[in-house]
Amino acid sequence: MNSDIQRLVFSGKREDFQTWMDAFRGELQKRWLKARIDAQNAKRAVCDVSYESWLTGVPDALPDTLTQESLQEATLLRDLQNVEIRSLLSKSLPKSYLNQLNVSLIDPAVTVTEIWRMLERDFGESSATGVIGLLTKFVGTLTSDYRHVGDHFKAMSALRNRINAQSVKCFGEPIVSEQLVGALFLSLLPQQYFGSSVKFTKDSFTMDKVFQLVVNTFGSKSKRDILSMSTGFGKSLNKYEFPVGQILANERKRKPDGGQNECFYCNGKYNEGAKVHIKKDCPKRKEDFAKGYYRTSIFKAAKSGPAKVAAVRATRSEVAVGQVEVATPSGGDRTATDMEEAAASLDDLTMQLEYADDCRHGQC
Repeated sequence: MNSDIQRLVFSGKREDFQTWMDAFRGELQKRWLKARIDAQNAKRAVCDVSYESWLTGVPDALPDTLTQESLQEATLLRDLQNVEIRSLLSKSLPKSYLNQLNVSLIDPAVTVTEIWRMLERDFGESSATGVIGLLTKFVGTLTSDYRHVGDHFKAMSALRNRINAQSVKCFGEPIVSEQLVGALFLSLLPQQYFGSSVKFTKDSFTMDKVFQLVVNTFGSKSKRDILSMSTGFGKSLNKYEFPVGQILANERKRKPDGGQNECFYCNGKYNEGAKVHIKKDCPKRKEDFAKGYYRTSIFKAAKSGPAKVAAVRATRSEVAVGQVEVATPSGGDRTATDMEEAAASLDDLTMQLEYADDCRHGQC
């Protein structure tokens, strides 16, 4: 593939279509000019229509006044142009797109004009809906995050060019000026760093000069780095600026005397007089644990009780050493009840370990 064809390869992305169209038209214009020069140097006839005219419509029929020899020569020259354009399209369009077409690019029943309109329909943004979609993307990109301010400005400029290229087709004029893009972009940056350097005149306030100003001021900084340069953004925040816990979040009031809060196990229902206590010192919790009631608070049902604990202990005492049969699991499916019992046993074990730990530290 030569360099000209490689330059014309279309990526298949909608945002690249306008650029590809311009490059393709430019290639056709170059070939038409070269054909005319070659014909003049060789002193031979040249095709009566340009390459680019095939994209907008089928050329008019050749005049009847031509001689038979001239008519045949003009017809061959037109056919050569037609085939050359089709070949150029087949080499530059994505293979994935060509494979899904229900027509062939070399089918003479399908004109070059129809193929070109099909491409505009599939990839183009020339409708009013397409322009609105580009404007929506423009607004979203303007306030989006970026890692390099220069690259972000270039992306905004490219979107502006796409919008204006399509708006000219729809409305006959561009709708996004370079002054608007520059003003919108600068409005989102800390103005104390460049405010006095901006001159709002037609000659001074251009996209090229705004781009140079932004790069000279902020270099390759990201959006976060730039905004952190402004007052009150990105400063170091200590832990006291955020509410931590129920009291600081105003979900629970602090004790007037600055003392401790109610026990999480009984919520103060078992306080000894006016004296409050914490969970590990709760008398009700110690009483429940001693009886074999294991739970996280008095407001939840216990997972076990004295009868269950006694049954487990009795079962263990009846089994003599050396008389234990080990049953190999069958590997059958477990039921929901089995899973619930396993979960309850695990919870019991956890609570018993917690109680044993309290006793080890003299708190039971």
